[in-house]
Amino acid sequence: MDRITCIRAEADKHLIVDCIKLVEENKQVISELNQLLEVTANEVRFKILYLLKEKNKLCPCDMADIFGMTVPAISQHLSKLRKSKFVLSKRDGTTIQYYLNPTRKPFLHMLLGHLYNQTTATTSSN
Repeated sequence: MDRITCIRAEADKHLIVDCIKLVEENKQVISELNQLLEVTANEVRFKILYLLKEKNKLCPCDMADIFGMTVPAISQHLSKLRKSKFVLSKRDGTTIQYYLNPTRKPFLHMLLGHLYNQTTATTSSN
């Protein structure tokens, strides 16, 4: 196995300072995107976020039917999405509706944008 080594004559202090500054300036965005990537590492949660983006709101019973899962299994996924603050819920009579947190939508659009562009391109070409 090849080993990767780095041998430099001298550190580029300006580059290092600039990179430290970039990371620091974007710390919040990086943290929120990282959190989103962690929560969407599960395919079901990723699909839930995608459907909520497309349909605006869904109840756990509908999601259970869509994914062929039990309501308790869907509820566990929704709990993780709520804890990450990417999904909010609102009671509508006896039904709980889940929807995307408006303050987190920009991060979701970054992540789901490519999928959305693919979907609209496929739909418009048919």
